[in-house]
Amino acid sequence: MAKIAPPEPEEPPIPRTHPPLDPELAAVLAVVHDHLSPTITAEDIEDLRANPMFAVPDEALTRNGTVHLQNLSVPGPPGAPDISLLVLKPVG
Repeated sequence: MAKIAPPEPEEPPIPRTHPPLDPELAAVLAVVHDHLSPTITAEDIEDLRANPMFAVPDEALTRNGTVHLQNLSVPGPPGAPDISLLVLKPVG
């Protein structure tokens, strides 16, 4: 008769912890967390776009002239508003 081996002991579960963050990033995330829900719905997007805290000045986006910035608008689905696009391309 064949012997049946006892079951292997189960491995302890891997703890679900996040890796440590850069201290500068952690400080920024703490501020953002105070103003931003961890879940964002489609209804939240308009309010987020209107919040000056999340606005990025054009000068920062263009990286001192090394990036070309273009705002475009494309037709949305039938009955929906147009869609705004921000296109960033390296200069040259």
